[in-house]
Amino acid sequence: MIAFVLKGRDNNFPPLPKGCPIKPCFYHDISVEIPPTQRLIVRALLGLWIYTICLITYNLITAIAGAIVAGTKHDSGYLVTMGFAIAYFVLFIPASLVCWYIPVYRAYRSDSSLGYMWFFFVFCFQIIVYGFNCIGFPKTGACGFWNGAIVFDEATAVGAMFIICAILWALGIPVGVFLFQRVHRFYRSSGASLQKAQQEAYAAAASNKTLQNAGKKAVYTAATNKTVQQGVATGIKNAAQSAVTQQN
Repeated sequence: MIAFVLKGRDNNFPPLPKGCPIKPCFYHDISVEIPPTQRLIVRALLGLWIYTICLITYNLITAIAGAIVAGTKHDSGYLVTMGFAIAYFVLFIPASLVCWYIPVYRAYRSDSSLGYMWFFFVFCFQIIVYGFNCIGFPKTGACGFWNGAIVFDEATAVGAMFIICAILWALGIPVGVFLFQRVHRFYRSSGASLQKAQQEAYAAAASNKTLQNAGKKAVYTAATNKTVQQGVATGIKNAAQSAVTQQN
């Protein structure tokens, strides 16, 4: 029924400006696609994803401020931190969307065991990232307590930005753990299982045209190689028989 209702609707998520060369990658409407009893948890997951991308952005701004302060002290460590923060901004925002929010959204939408399993695996890594960035090891791109304490002695305002960033990273840990537990509780009560996830993976692989073409090509190549080998063996055998006949 949902597939029929959504037929013909254009992709609308993530919401991007009309002039942006990158277009929305899929259709997203919690009030239409998600069952009423699960809309609150999905909205909470969406809120955490928005919180994460805003935090990554603030982490970049803080790293730039730290690099400016470090420039006056001829300290290259914060320049390295800024470089990694830029990389995090470019890579982690789309990665968080594609690797854990979209999978869990689709899992709730279509009751996909495979989607839940993928979310559990990736989201554990996301929680670890919250903790790692909260610490703020120098030269890692994370603005946390460690490098915040160092820069605090040189510039109080920038040091405060680092500490605030660290606190925001720390807040992501309990929220992430809570939402992970809520999703896992629903996963167990919905009848989803690892066996179903494996069956979905096999079905997806069987229906994937790229994999089908690759399999056909592999079978064809193997059959061709076998035919060639048989032809070579037959040729060698005939040549040997001819040589024996000539000697006789």
